[in-house]
Amino acid sequence: MSSALETPAVSATTPAITAAGDVERSSRRVLAEAEQLGIPWTRILLEEIQAERTLRSYLGELDCPWSLREALWVLPHSLLHSWRVRLRIHRLSLESLATWASEARQELRGLADYLSNRARETPAELVRARHLLFAYRRILALMQARRAAERVIGFRGQRIEKVCRKTGCSPEDARWAVERAASLDRVPLLEDCVRRVREDGFDIPAASTDFESLRLLRKSVKRMFPRGARREAE
Repeated sequence: MSSALETPAVSATTPAITAAGDVERSSRRVLAEAEQLGIPWTRILLEEIQAERTLRSYLGELDCPWSLREALWVLPHSLLHSWRVRLRIHRLSLESLATWASEARQELRGLADYLSNRARETPAELVRARHLLFAYRRILALMQARRAAERVIGFRGQRIEKVCRKTGCSPEDARWAVERAASLDRVPLLEDCVRRVREDGFDIPAASTDFESLRLLRKSVKRMFPRGARREAE
């Protein structure tokens, strides 16, 4: 199976870039050509950044294997905005040509069925339900990190390390929690976490307040995954 951290191969025709100045000049040339061709590179980059943030917010630093199905649950409406997903699809397509690669063909078949509304194992309703479940668990995890950040003491780096150790969260989430705990902008904990998860790209029910949004989200999760089924859904 493909490596989790997948980096696009460099074409043989791509000129070598050996200095920071060369990188900057090359970037300018690329953007200028994109504008000349009418490619909406600003919108594409913003979509890529949002998709990457959302993937990392739930799948971590992407240093562990992940499947298209997992990416679909996290990015149900913007799956193809991610370069990682597109590259994985490309590599699975190449793997599927081999007679032994039944797993690759199965992943691609599941994606095709979902995109064409013919999915049986992963219908749109289930994808939506899992996405809401992930959003809910993400909010709870950030709330735990924020509470821990309020209690720990020490220098900034020490506090981040302590929050990671106490909650098991990622260094990025611990850093956010410590910075928000020390911020002069004292946004209430619940509202702060809901807004952060929205910024991560998760689809949370709209309401008049963030508290009400969380209540609606929790209600939806409990309805979709009753009687302990939330643990089985992961």
